[in-house]
Amino acid sequence: PRDRICILTLYTRATLQKLKNAQIISLSLLCLCLSACLSLSLSLLISCRVPTLTPAPHSLPHIMSKLHDEKYKKWDALASSLDEQATLEDDADKKAAAEALGHTTQPWSEAEAKEKEKRERAALAKKALDKQREMEEAGKLYVTGTLPPKIDASYMDGKRILHLKDCTSGSCVVSLPTPLIKVFMTSCSGVDVTFDVNVLTSHLEVHGCSGTTVRVARKISTLQLDACKGLSVALEAGTFSGPDDRVYAAGSSFALSYEGMTVDHDYLKDGAVAVADAPPEEYQFVTWHDAASSSLKTEGLMRLGSKFTTAGAVKGSEEVVGEAMKADKLKEAAAHKTEGGEAFSEGSYAQAVLCYTQALSKVGAYMEGNESLYATLLSNRAACFLKLGHHEKALADAAECVERDPDNVKGWFRKGMSLHAMGKWREALEALGKARDMEGGKNKQVEQAIRFCEMRMEREMRARMS
Repeated sequence: PRDRICILTLYTRATLQKLKNAQIISLSLLCLCLSACLSLSLSLLISCRVPTLTPAPHSLPHIMSKLHDEKYKKWDALASSLDEQATLEDDADKKAAAEALGHTTQPWSEAEAKEKEKRERAALAKKALDKQREMEEAGKLYVTGTLPPKIDASYMDGKRILHLKDCTSGSCVVSLPTPLIKVFMTSCSGVDVTFDVNVLTSHLEVHGCSGTTVRVARKISTLQLDACKGLSVALEAGTFSGPDDRVYAAGSSFALSYEGMTVDHDYLKDGAVAVADAPPEEYQFVTWHDAASSSLKTEGLMRLGSKFTTAGAVKGSEEVVGEAMKADKLKEAAAHKTEGGEAFSEGSYAQAVLCYTQALSKVGAYMEGNESLYATLLSNRAACFLKLGHHEKALADAAECVERDPDNVKGWFRKGMSLHAMGKWREALEALGKARDMEGGKNKQVEQAIRFCEMRMEREMRARMS
């Protein structure tokens, strides 16, 4: 009997511990516990006076034991019921938190329903775009490794886009009677390629190639050379004679020849510098045929607003150029910000993060006078991180936002929501309280989050007291 009392006591403590999250411990539960204990004690006293170990079926000890077992079963059933109720309440709290953070799968407001509809439309648009890309990819011919001696119509097998990729040896002539749509060379080394084919886009792109020779036998308007080393480019007569024909290069070194004229270019020796957030490897150069001097010229390329010009054309106007570049970067930042807002509305939160990050990099180079814009971009990116469930990143952005601009209401709100999602109720209340004070208590979402924080704090306090 003593063991049974100990077991009952331990079970009672364990059950009370299990029910620590319940709002109210039922008074009837305590009464049943006391009644069970008294019944067991009485049974113990009576059984001690009875010399036989097995009481008669109708004896008082047997009756009291049976009553005790029945009450014990009722008590256990009630305890299980209360435990299930506490679990349901916790699930309800989690659901309320998910709604406060906008993580529910079903729309709980008209705005959420519209956002869901936009996401579905975006998904359909993405599916169509992916299908288009698949069709384009199906029309592309990749050539890797050792180049074949010749790429002709039979080799292309009806495909219209040629991509020479990771080729490491061989000399090849690309010759077709019908034009190709696009031509690319990527990461090739030690190869020799002659392009004797018209290209509809009149554009040839060479990227990341080294020790490679490129010969162009047909008219070409634009040749893009990026991140190339030791490249040799030979343009045959008449292929580079138009007034708008250009060779653009970034981060490259090459030797270019055309009708007996030559030019050697190295991006560092020719003055590539870091501009704003762009490294020297991204500094653009342009080479063209100057008919007046019958020579090939290369100069740095600068963007002023929506137009490009050479560095020589703006020499002596560095201050004007600086202001123009600043305006251009801020314009790009505004465009990225708009793109981020559209991506967020479509439910493409990861894409929105990318857009806002790009905008931040543009504004970050010209912080003076743009602190408020920078803070807004941080707040917007924090909202994206919240949607993605990256609460620590959201908190970091929101905290920096309100540090740079203490009057940013959304920054305080998103800081509070980040802390809210992390279960830091007291800190969340402080941030949300600032947002409520700044908006005069008119934001229902803020009020809802505050009420939930207060409820959770009260529950945790009761749990500690019990």
